[in-house]
Amino acid sequence: MNHDKPEDLMAVYKKQLVKQYEGNILIEALPEIMDFKQIARALTSKPVFSADEKQLPEHIRAASLSRIFSYFQPLSIHVEYADKIGRMIRDGYISRRPKPVREQLAPEELAEYMKSVGESDVFDCVASAGVLGMSGMGKTTTTNKILSLYPQQIIHGRPYNLTQVVWVKIDCPSNGSMKKLCTSFFQAIDDILETEYARLYNKLSIDDLLAKMADVAARHYVGLFVIDEIQHLVKAKGTGDRAMLNFLVTMNNVVKVPVLLIGTPNAKALLQREFRQARRMDGIGGIYWKRLGKGDYWDFFIKGLWKYNWLKNDVPLSQELSDVLYEESQGIIDVVLKIFLAAQYRAILDESETITP
Repeated sequence: MNHDKPEDLMAVYKKQLVKQYEGNILIEALPEIMDFKQIARALTSKPVFSADEKQLPEHIRAASLSRIFSYFQPLSIHVEYADKIGRMIRDGYISRRPKPVREQLAPEELAEYMKSVGESDVFDCVASAGVLGMSGMGKTTTTNKILSLYPQQIIHGRPYNLTQVVWVKIDCPSNGSMKKLCTSFFQAIDDILETEYARLYNKLSIDDLLAKMADVAARHYVGLFVIDEIQHLVKAKGTGDRAMLNFLVTMNNVVKVPVLLIGTPNAKALLQREFRQARRMDGIGGIYWKRLGKGDYWDFFIKGLWKYNWLKNDVPLSQELSDVLYEESQGIIDVVLKIFLAAQYRAILDESETITP
């Protein structure tokens, strides 16, 4: 483990106005809580662009088009999502004030608890928050942008002498392999802290790996555990999906680590019942990420995007252009960006330098 303590990783404690957060160093070391307007500004991403670029040679403008993919215009659902993630992290730390080592839950106790978890417990706790939606709507992109607002590692000096990992994000393996998921978790921790958990635990059984995951999450005060592509869990062989759901109960109930699950609608059958319980359990609930509907949100999004046009002929955004673009993309953000890029690329190649319906 790296024993250096760079100044930018050292905890800076801030006074908390929320009563339940007062006096908790794990929360006091986090960034200030942002209001909704601040969240929107923090998430906004605009491509570097100048109208002067319209006069550059064709091959230069064509190469510049990829900047369109950096366009991110937060809508209300993105701001809501960011606020929920912030509350999940902070609320998860309320009952996890640093304790002496002798008071920590031992790995064998975690393993024993996991074996005792029943099916009803799983459905009560596994999905304290989840995001489901079709591919291309920006679930992963938005999650990464929100997480980037928080440091991944915070070092607390004396008298605490501990390292806090604010969030860990991994992808569920494409084949639903539990062992690979566990290895991904340890590798993520190793990448953050320069530890060697992945190597040390590589040959353990699934049950022991899950117990070690819970132990490491508790030891390093993991604030949020994010699992993306959760739909792959449906492919888990044997009792793989059940083992994972049991493990998530342990993370919630014993280690008190909030878990955020992200996936496509294919995971709905697996998690549907959990989402209903989650809304009653913690008030955070889940988000079902729908494609953009025609209306104010679509108009706001497309109006901002239309500015990034590298063609020599400026074409105002008309209702007809907006309607055609919606029809072809069906309001799926990734498809919108790709169509807008492809249209400009074609217009450069055929030298028309104009976007038409």
